[in-house]
Amino acid sequence: MLALLAWSVMPRRGHHAGGRTRRSRRVVVLGPILLFSFLFYFWTATTEANPVTFHAHGDPYSQLTSAFLHGHLSLATRPPKALTALAHPYDPAQNAPFQARFHDLALYHGHIYVTWGPTPVVTLLLPWRLFGLGSMPVNLAAILFGWVGLLFAVLLLCWLVDRYLPETRPWQLALGAVALALCNVLPFLLRQPAVYELAVASGYCFAMLGAFLLASGGLGTRRRPWRLALGSLSVGLAAGGRPSLGFEALLLVAVLLYLARHERAGGIGDLARLGALLFGPFAVVLALLLAYDAARFGSPLQIGTQYTIASVNVAQLATLRLSYLRPGLHDYLAAPVRFTYAFPYFTLPTPGAYSPSLPQGEITGGLLTTTPIVAIVLPGLFLLYRQRRRELLAVLVSLLAVGVLVLVFVSVAFWNTTMRYEADFATFFLIPALLVWFSLPPMRWRRVVMVVTSLVIVYGCIVGIAISLYGYYDKLRVDEPGTYWSLAQLTSPLPTLATIIAGHPVLARVVVPTLPTNGNAGIDHLGTTRFVLVPGRLLELEIFAPSSGRWALDPTFRRAGAARGTVNLIVRSGGPAQIVPMSGAASGVTLHLSLGLNRVTLQGTSSLPHPHGALVVADGLTLSPHQAS
Repeated sequence: MLALLAWSVMPRRGHHAGGRTRRSRRVVVLGPILLFSFLFYFWTATTEANPVTFHAHGDPYSQLTSAFLHGHLSLATRPPKALTALAHPYDPAQNAPFQARFHDLALYHGHIYVTWGPTPVVTLLLPWRLFGLGSMPVNLAAILFGWVGLLFAVLLLCWLVDRYLPETRPWQLALGAVALALCNVLPFLLRQPAVYELAVASGYCFAMLGAFLLASGGLGTRRRPWRLALGSLSVGLAAGGRPSLGFEALLLVAVLLYLARHERAGGIGDLARLGALLFGPFAVVLALLLAYDAARFGSPLQIGTQYTIASVNVAQLATLRLSYLRPGLHDYLAAPVRFTYAFPYFTLPTPGAYSPSLPQGEITGGLLTTTPIVAIVLPGLFLLYRQRRRELLAVLVSLLAVGVLVLVFVSVAFWNTTMRYEADFATFFLIPALLVWFSLPPMRWRRVVMVVTSLVIVYGCIVGIAISLYGYYDKLRVDEPGTYWSLAQLTSPLPTLATIIAGHPVLARVVVPTLPTNGNAGIDHLGTTRFVLVPGRLLELEIFAPSSGRWALDPTFRRAGAARGTVNLIVRSGGPAQIVPMSGAASGVTLHLSLGLNRVTLQGTSSLPHPHGALVVADGLTLSPHQAS
């Protein structure tokens, strides 16, 4: 891959010593970034007791691979008669016993189908199986697609820099490559890679491959037909992974117009052949995808979503509604990212439902808040227009147009939002933003502007790492607490410094250590939420203190009304366990805190051998701002 990098980004103005020197420097600068990106992706996708194994896998894509090998479009798993006999099999109230087994799979005419695109199967899982290498694990497949997509995103950035902005400094290009690796949403979706994330990663991979091949094959000093054809094929495969990426076909139109305008097509016949070269492979893949859906669901435009077995009745939820556009754009562009004291210090919100009749979405952070450097794009386009860099301006507008169309489509397609879908369009905004940054002309306060914009890019990278540490379910904390709390302890000086400035300890988060959460949850409403301690379950408090000493949890603890026997609250905060008898009256708790990060556990116990129900309740948890006596 590094050899491909060196060859692909070679300046196209001759094979001279200067070009070789530039290539060598490029490999030295970008090679380690790509290597560490792969290692980070691999670590992210294989932690949480999720190692790479090549035994038989039961995920839907592995099942679809087996089905293709046997000449079938449906999975070999047959739906139980009890499911097909239901009066309304898509009603979650009726299909609840079968949701765990068939969740988000489509039931149609007595067969089970996969609703996600077939690109991961035909391009990786099936060849892997045919070569006798076993069953490709989902996490490894997602890693490979994600990293190869990153590689070609970096190649595209380098190629555009060499053609239009050769004065770009190496450190800027290196920071841009880091941003492409960490701000493309891939680290977030690789935290718990499943069939959903694999589909997204495959679409991202072929979208970046297609963009690179089209740019390098059509915009250079000479036309490269094989790159144009493979670029067209890649755009089709991107749509086969993520239908929203079919809008990348706009780049095919842009390249055709560019070549026609620059008179590289000698006449109508040459233009027709060029059009066939550019659109033929994409059209073939698109026709195969339409035929694939028609053979499964009786319509070339039906991917099976309305037939899925899910926790909501998808058949009754409308798709492709303009009413979804405004809330979708808000969530995907402007949903806030908040700083918190709880590791990893940034949290994404769970967006509200579009209406009371629609289900709530999954955690989503807006592109402008997670990657604020993209805000430079619009003023940058105006600046390029003033500088008369018309060709570079056209390239950036083409990439942005694809990003906007994909953004609009994913906003109106479904009734809620989810963070993983931002991988479909984020890089189409990020690459133009980086190129605008590279093109900033000499100006007054240039050094200040460069420092500020660099810090904005670094901020986006930090957010990308932070949200990747918890993903949708914060399972790194649950499955690998040693790793999680080592990272938390390593970074704890930052929130500790904040508490020193504030002058009092901060209760950052309350979680059940053995249960996943919704993202980085447990940080809101600590002073008002009711916390319930049941037998055998701990509450863990994450507290940052500005100094060592004794502090108080306000008296909100009392025994539950139905609790029997003698009830105590066991408190562990670094020293010997503290036993606090519970009664009907509210009681407070004294904590022995140390400077920095403290993990305090609360546990309810009863004198009865097998207690049932709640033992202790707390109507909010609030630290006293004053040191306890």
